[in-house]
Amino acid sequence: MVRGLWRHEGRALPGPSPLAVDKRNETPIIKILLQERFDLLRLPMVYVRGYLTAYVQAIGLSVEAVVPAYMKKVQDWQSLHNR
Repeated sequence: MVRGLWRHEGRALPGPSPLAVDKRNETPIIKILLQERFDLLRLPMVYVRGYLTAYVQAIGLSVEAVVPAYMKKVQDWQSLHNR
């Protein structure tokens, strides 16, 4: 994962940017989420929620409206596929 400082609400935060590329498999997390390729997710759900939240904020959508519904879709897919 790309390491370094990223900004949130005007503050520099340590650690990977939520919009960073996952270097372990060279697949952009956001691309996986947008394409609903949940079989490619290799991160704990807390990270998936973080990436999704950061992306939704970055494009100006309502986090409260989008993130819970999308996370339910991910969890439903995982339940169906025993992941």
